[in-house]
Amino acid sequence: MNSYRLRDLFRLDVDDTVAPNLWSDDEVATYADEAQKMFCRLTGGIGDATSSLCSVDISAGEPFTPFDPRILKIRRIQRDSDATPIQMLNFEDLDSAKIKLDNTTGFVTKVVIGIEPFQLRWMKVPLANDTASLIVYRLPLRTITSAVNSLLEIPDQHQRPLLLWMESLAYAKQDSDTFDKTKAADKEAKFRAYCAAAFAEGERLRHKPRFTMYGGI
Repeated sequence: MNSYRLRDLFRLDVDDTVAPNLWSDDEVATYADEAQKMFCRLTGGIGDATSSLCSVDISAGEPFTPFDPRILKIRRIQRDSDATPIQMLNFEDLDSAKIKLDNTTGFVTKVVIGIEPFQLRWMKVPLANDTASLIVYRLPLRTITSAVNSLLEIPDQHQRPLLLWMESLAYAKQDSDTFDKTKAADKEAKFRAYCAAAFAEGERLRHKPRFTMYGGI
């Protein structure tokens, strides 16, 4: 589905098809953009290993490397020069493992996440320039606007439920002709319930099946 089709469905749902509209095209586009992003936040995000977000620089002498704030979770990192996986550690792991974080230089084999927002901290300060490839879950790459008819980035089966969040935002608009606290709360609750179910479904798909082997009699 594209963003203009989603806008048209929204207007049909809220009975706002006749000019002058209660909600402008810019407002509806903003609601659509926020709905797609909220869906990603509540369900874990869009899996990605190929976009430009998935490549970061390793710079000699620089302990930190920024990554794009649209990334919700980094699943894997590897050094590109030799395709070697880089071990990921959370900041909290340092004390429990009694790991010292200083300015020692060396080859990049480990990285710490969570010291600063949207920053990777290489365990050892890199000796040489390189790049690293990430496998991530992320927010949409494109912002939905009224000026461009763009394709939605989440899977087809989850696109129509975006209307629930859009309508929740629309009914929360502080205007005597649009404000409806009850409808806004109801639409939000239904959207969050849908996302919880979608997240559970996604978790089943993301984990490999466990096979049980039975011995012969």
